[in-house]
Amino acid sequence: MLSNSIKQKKLNTTKEIEDFYNFFYCFKFPIYLHKQYWDNNKKRYKTTNYYINKTKDLIREINSLHSNIYISIWNKIPMYTKLKKAKNTQENSRATNYFVIDIDSEYIIDKNLINKICFYLYNNNIVMPLPTAIISSGGGIHLYYKFKEIYIYNCKEKDYLLKLYKTAIETTKQAINNELENIKKLKPGYFTEKELFKIKTLAIDNALAGSTTQLIRLIGSYNKDAEKYCNIVDFNKNNTYTLGQLIEEFNPKYTIKNPIKRKNFKILSEKEFKEKNKIIKLNPNGFNKKDIIELNNGRLEDIKKLINLRKQEGTLVGTRQKIMCQVAWCLINNSYNGAKINILQELLDYGKLIGEEFAKEKYCREKLNHIKEYHKKRNKLTNNTISKWLELTEEEKFKLPNLWVTERSKRKIKKILKQQRINKIRTDFKNGKTVTELAKKYKISRTTIYKYISSDRNTAKKERGSTLYRYKNWTLFKDKKGQKKLLKAKKDTDKIKKEVFEMLVNGQTMQEIATELEVNRSTIYRWLKEKNVKKKE
Repeated sequence: MLSNSIKQKKLNTTKEIEDFYNFFYCFKFPIYLHKQYWDNNKKRYKTTNYYINKTKDLIREINSLHSNIYISIWNKIPMYTKLKKAKNTQENSRATNYFVIDIDSEYIIDKNLINKICFYLYNNNIVMPLPTAIISSGGGIHLYYKFKEIYIYNCKEKDYLLKLYKTAIETTKQAINNELENIKKLKPGYFTEKELFKIKTLAIDNALAGSTTQLIRLIGSYNKDAEKYCNIVDFNKNNTYTLGQLIEEFNPKYTIKNPIKRKNFKILSEKEFKEKNKIIKLNPNGFNKKDIIELNNGRLEDIKKLINLRKQEGTLVGTRQKIMCQVAWCLINNSYNGAKINILQELLDYGKLIGEEFAKEKYCREKLNHIKEYHKKRNKLTNNTISKWLELTEEEKFKLPNLWVTERSKRKIKKILKQQRINKIRTDFKNGKTVTELAKKYKISRTTIYKYISSDRNTAKKERGSTLYRYKNWTLFKDKKGQKKLLKAKKDTDKIKKEVFEMLVNGQTMQEIATELEVNRSTIYRWLKEKNVKKKE
């Protein structure tokens, strides 16, 4: 609980807060409230979630002196979890009358600094929608924007409405962000150095902005982290908008820029014009020319391997034309990026590897002229397109990493090899090898092997516990009514007794007999006693 001295520091009266929430909330449906309170028994902060249906209830919560109270922007239909806690989801969201943009800071922003920022923005031709209300949250700024009408989510075109709602918020966020960036570039003057230092840390909170589950701090409640109250700085009921108005006026997609007419202009010389309109070309994806040349050289080496592989397998015919095209493209791309090479001679070397008409100079010249025209249109090729063009099989891809391997493909290879290893371990385990033997063979810890074998072990346990396993020595028979029933198969005990006595005469131990004939030692002792009794009689 907070002290009375803190209670006296509140700036807004209850009437002001009541007018504020009566203006912003339609209260056709209740709103969701999330509150922290101090538990004297457990001596820690607890949280509760429930619904509120009137402004009077909100003011009661403000006067309760509990810290960190948040309310939903959207009105809700009451829905509860199994533990009877109030829900805040998109499903139970029904209507809204406004939206809020939260600007956070690393430092505490005073009310005086917020007033200075607002005064500067209003007097410097800002290109952003004026907020209906500006709130000091203690640690940042909340900008409230009121709609001219209530937007109900439970309609036929609810997806379209939600899309408009999000685009309107995105446009206002972008406009505010641009103005904040302009203020951050200012030098000390109107703002002091300390104030500019705080302003530079201001940033729009993108978490849940435009979401139906967004929560915002209750005005008049106490911010425990900043040790300040959430207060109204500015409130203007005339600043209301529609979704379409926000999108059309402030989205750069819909703005038409008029050309600027210049009366005074200077005729520039060629040197001045070139210096002024200097174009800096950046390499795509951050690659240097050296990296591209190395990449193409690796591709050309793999193409040589591919030619030899397909010669051995007898699958070269049908893909020779495509291979020559790809070689020509790689050589032209190398020369384009600054490599000093004899393109025709190197293409002839690849043609000699393939043989026949591909080794002729006339063919190679025609091919180079054709690919040069193609290279003008497309001077970048990915390994994915090259592998499709050369019709690489999965076996060939593993042998030719420069034509296929990327970060994603490396992961795929690792996954495939790992799965193959797991399959080998499982087959060895089924064949009768122990866990320690498998650990030594594959150089893995026993815990990982148990992890790989867990499914096989579970299936074996299930089979042992199954009805088929239990009744494997039983036989089926039909009773008088014709119903099928199970009957335990009777063992031929007389034969087993004879075998036991013969084995005892031969000198075998009780344990050896029991394991070999699958008979308990107690039964063998019983048979011996019965035999001795018969002899005495």
